[in-house]
Amino acid sequence: SIFMPTLMGIVADKYIPAQKLLGYCHGIAGAAMAAASFYGMNAGADVAFGALFGLYAISVAFYMPTIALSNSVAYNILEKNGYDTVKDFPPIRVFGTVGFICAMLFVNFVSIDGVQFQNSYNQFITSGVIGVAMLLYCFTLPNCPCNKGTGEKQTLAESFGLNAFRLFKDKQM
Repeated sequence: SIFMPTLMGIVADKYIPAQKLLGYCHGIAGAAMAAASFYGMNAGADVAFGALFGLYAISVAFYMPTIALSNSVAYNILEKNGYDTVKDFPPIRVFGTVGFICAMLFVNFVSIDGVQFQNSYNQFITSGVIGVAMLLYCFTLPNCPCNKGTGEKQTLAESFGLNAFRLFKDKQM
């Protein structure tokens, strides 16, 4: 939750367009949640906590960068279309939160054959399906080009963007 947004931000800045990386992150997070669901359903009473937690941790690791990446993509699209990001972005962010709340309410209140999603592996399947849907949607978004740099010679740390970790020296960071 702390390091993956930073690492994915570096990747988006230098190597992979932000909208594509956003899609990849959603896809990997969704695939890990779907795998956790299938593992849990097929393991029965022999569910190993480590395996289930590992799949969940992979999902969370790739979901966390999507928050910052979606903000970057939204800012890029707004700027390309001549909108004021300070004025026009907040309603977009609010609807993102509303969508997240709707997904949580869906999992809390939906049941199949009397089994509530929140009490079964169906919540993981729901997350996996939404992750794959977001992967597909992200590839329809306008391009957010990478910043390839100026061509000047860089140190190894600079070329991999690791100098961003210097920000952690600041107590406010």
